[in-house]
Amino acid sequence: MHVSIVARPGHCFIQPYRAAAPVGRCYALPAMAHAGGSRLSPPAPSPLDGVAKFMLAHLGHGGSWETVPPEARARVSHYYLPVYAWIQDQLKQHRDAGERGPLIVGISAPQGCGKSTLCEELHAAFEEQGLKAVGVSIDDFYLTHTELQRVSGEHPGNRLLEKRGNALTHDLELGTATLRALSSAAGRDARTRVPRYDKSAHAGRGDRFPEDQWAAVEGPVDLVLFEGWMLGFQATDEEAAAAIDPDLVPINRALRRYKDAWDMYVHSWIVIQVADAGYAAAWRLEAEQKQRRSGKPAMTDAQARAMHSSRGGGRNEG
Repeated sequence: MHVSIVARPGHCFIQPYRAAAPVGRCYALPAMAHAGGSRLSPPAPSPLDGVAKFMLAHLGHGGSWETVPPEARARVSHYYLPVYAWIQDQLKQHRDAGERGPLIVGISAPQGCGKSTLCEELHAAFEEQGLKAVGVSIDDFYLTHTELQRVSGEHPGNRLLEKRGNALTHDLELGTATLRALSSAAGRDARTRVPRYDKSAHAGRGDRFPEDQWAAVEGPVDLVLFEGWMLGFQATDEEAAAAIDPDLVPINRALRRYKDAWDMYVHSWIVIQVADAGYAAAWRLEAEQKQRRSGKPAMTDAQARAMHSSRGGGRNEG
């Protein structure tokens, strides 16, 4: 997987695309160095070579660079490393500005495009460098199964609210409380819990895990990776939303609350863009199938397709 990156102060726009192309050795990407659509070229050996080797090993690809499958090399050197280097620069700026709390990075990307794996690799790589990182997903803030049923009942016939996924299906207050606690987790005595969601519960409709199964976090926290398919989305004009799909109207209204509830806690944004929104459906299926093969709870193919359809079939995921 290759990427082109368009970076702005505080923002990093990434467009993954699949292509069969030769992959050189890994490289160090200077902060916000690449703009436009040209290919990234491999330079001389750099300090990030060690990070690349760690990521490859973490992905299960040990041995020499030449023995690593080309797609894995491309994924790390053209995708994960540029993001890692950019976040590294954001961390430095955050500290230089005298900020005491952790840097919170918002990662917005379509479902199934690999953002969870990206965050896992970033999390592991930064911890390998001695930093305390925490991963948070908007999926962890979905309403409970009972509350989701209530929302669906309040909007009969709205296919976009039949299942979890869109605005109105999150517990905004829970997300706010979690982000507020993490943003102040600068001391060694800081303690908080991050909610976790069981997507396989209730035949794939999902439910929140009991609190005693939430992730325990101890300070000091240096970095929070906050990811989600609709993270950072903003409401549009109500007539424009209705013109696209009348079912979007209550969702569009609900989006107005997300900025103050969640977005205000994010210091830096990464937006992962795809060339074709249709890719998201195939990636969602691929991700769930991989989960099942590994023995982890996952949706069936039919459930995954239904989930993608309930989010507007990719139309409202860009």
